[in-house]
Amino acid sequence: MGILSKINNVLKYKEPKQYYKFRFLEDEEKDRGGIDHVAVGAENKQVYVPQEKDNISSEPEQKGQSDQNSKQDKKSDKQQDQNKNQNNGQDENKSTDKTANNSTEQNHAKSNEQAKNENKQQSSGKSRKKEMKKPIEVKTIGENKNPCDMKEVSRNLKENMKKIKYEFNMPLNQDVVIREFKVMEQQDAFIVFMDGMASKEIINDYILRQLMVGKRKKQEVKEESNSTSEEIKEEKEKITIEYIADNLLTINQISPEKEFEKIIQQVLNGLCALFVDGDDQCILVESRGYEVRSVTVPQTESVVKGPHEAFIENLRTNLTLIRRIIRNKGLITEIMPIGKVDNVSCAIVYMKDIANPKVVDEVKRRIKSLDVEYVPGGGIMEQLIEDHPFSLLPQILSTERPDRTANMLMQGHVAIITDGTPSASIVPMTFYNMMHTTEDMSDRWPYGAFLRALRFVAIVIALIVPGLYAALSLYHQEMIPTELLMSLYRSRQNTPFPIFIEILLMELSFEIIREAGVRVPGVVGQTLGIIGAIVLGEAAVSAELVSPALIIVI
Repeated sequence: MGILSKINNVLKYKEPKQYYKFRFLEDEEKDRGGIDHVAVGAENKQVYVPQEKDNISSEPEQKGQSDQNSKQDKKSDKQQDQNKNQNNGQDENKSTDKTANNSTEQNHAKSNEQAKNENKQQSSGKSRKKEMKKPIEVKTIGENKNPCDMKEVSRNLKENMKKIKYEFNMPLNQDVVIREFKVMEQQDAFIVFMDGMASKEIINDYILRQLMVGKRKKQEVKEESNSTSEEIKEEKEKITIEYIADNLLTINQISPEKEFEKIIQQVLNGLCALFVDGDDQCILVESRGYEVRSVTVPQTESVVKGPHEAFIENLRTNLTLIRRIIRNKGLITEIMPIGKVDNVSCAIVYMKDIANPKVVDEVKRRIKSLDVEYVPGGGIMEQLIEDHPFSLLPQILSTERPDRTANMLMQGHVAIITDGTPSASIVPMTFYNMMHTTEDMSDRWPYGAFLRALRFVAIVIALIVPGLYAALSLYHQEMIPTELLMSLYRSRQNTPFPIFIEILLMELSFEIIREAGVRVPGVVGQTLGIIGAIVLGEAAVSAELVSPALIIVI
């Protein structure tokens, strides 16, 4: 009986309850940002001890202990009433009670230590909360980029339109036209062009009409042939950029393009850009139709014999004038932009088998190396690419005549034609080229040679005679014949200024008259240049400000 009672007491014994407050991992991480303690439950699952400031009270432990003691007392009384002879069993029950009390006291001490640890961990958790970093922004997968930052054409038509409006500052910019429509009444599309730069007749007749009215012809054919739904579906799938370029557009010059930078630049040049929904490229259609000045007579290089055509401000027209003269397949025309903001186009023209390739490469290198925002014209470009920009003498030949440009190209020179400038720049240039005119080739060679020699003599006289006159009159009178010296002396008796002041005064006066004759428009300017010089010279001599001999020298 003693052994059975011991087994029965062991089976009835229950471990005293431990009052823990458990939480899940998510709540624990929110509170203190980490895992500190792990307790093992009855089902061998890991749960986490909280770090809040929730001290475990001792009241439930005391209640648990009193309940356990009362139950054990009742059990011992029943056992004494039932079997008084089992003294050994009672002694063992007392020993088990003592061990249970000892275990509860140990658990109570552990709970107090754990509460202290919880207070420490809670204080450390608060400090951790203060030191926590800002939450990381999480981007959703498939989030679209800003259409304004796109570099290439998207398959989404709305994104392309948003990019175009952003680049052209719409709706603030009102000379940019965007026209939305449906290709063959099926596919969404739009075109963009500059109002005034593109021809409206070309856009209306050869772009919009071909793309929008083409559907009606297709429908008529389908109704007659009783086409099936599969054929209609296949027909819809054909409406792409390639299909439009091959079957619908009746323009002679079209080109596909993907980069927005090139598309915008071509639209600014007068082309029309066509975007179709579902395609990652657009079509650039040649539609330039802005007004240009007609070809006129040269103003500064007029001739008696020879052509009477001059360059204008349109680059294409100027190149055409040269092509009409040189009808050779070896004539090369390379177009490149100048400037970062304006992107002015210039053409490098040369003969492939005649021009020196090193000269051509050097011209390209100098133009590409220009680090400027804006080039207003060909004159500024000449100063930027020449060898000595501070020199007073020209280093590049500038001409407004296409025939002279063609002659220089056939001699191996390179021509630079800038859009917006009615002239061509010829490189390299020599001093002899400056003395040569187009009319010399129209005259007989003896007369042409005589005129070139006369120009050299005139340059020498214009440069040397004023200084020679001043030197002989002031310092070397013995070199002048006596009669001529007496005449010069009599003409200078009443002049109040020295010779140097007289020369400077007359040079400035005649330069002012020449500038006025050039700037005053029409016939008045020419009359002012001729009559003004005569009247001014006569008035200066009558007022005895200068000598008559000086007027002749100047």
